[in-house]
Amino acid sequence: AKATTLIRSGGVGRPWDICRGAMTTVHEQTLAIFGGGRQRNLTVKSRGEPLFRGWLHFLPETVSDLFRNKVDFLEVEGEIPIAAASADWSWRSLNTDGELCKSAVLHFDAGNLGACRRWGPEARGALVVAERGHVTFEQMARRAEESGAVGVVIVENDERSWCDDIQMCREFSRIEGIASILRAPPRVPAVLVPMKAMGMLSSSNGVRARIVRR
Repeated sequence: AKATTLIRSGGVGRPWDICRGAMTTVHEQTLAIFGGGRQRNLTVKSRGEPLFRGWLHFLPETVSDLFRNKVDFLEVEGEIPIAAASADWSWRSLNTDGELCKSAVLHFDAGNLGACRRWGPEARGALVVAERGHVTFEQMARRAEESGAVGVVIVENDERSWCDDIQMCREFSRIEGIASILRAPPRVPAVLVPMKAMGMLSSSNGVRARIVRR
């Protein structure tokens, strides 16, 4: 288990400038960053919280475990598990065994690299793979859901942007206002993995994989 920096991000840009300077005294600070013509809202949460974490030692293990930060992993058959950044809506898919997405075949479509549209029928029941930077995280997850996929693996589009102490969050739309907050979250889990995983994932169509939290 480890502390996690929460980042609400969509579109393109380089969050590493924020990840690199970890905030230890501020519980939560919201920042607005503009990049690639798309607004990106990033939320950074404290790694410290020593008082709160101290109280965990006085709680029963079954209770304190609920408050401990855990890490999501993408497990691909025949490969070493990949530590991934999680999505703030994925917890709804978590089962008692720590599984967020049951084993399913990976589906990568080079023609829909950025999840700019729905996937074809091959995505139904699969774990789809997409590249970050074309649409928001939430849009990717919703298109995966609309395509009948069971989850989405988002691959970082810039190695310099990678920071594993983050969490993908839903987007707030100034146009839709409060309606964008009240809308039900995506029903499929999502994870963000490093750019170096793209080579393996893009050539693993049909290979089974799953997402777990531990």
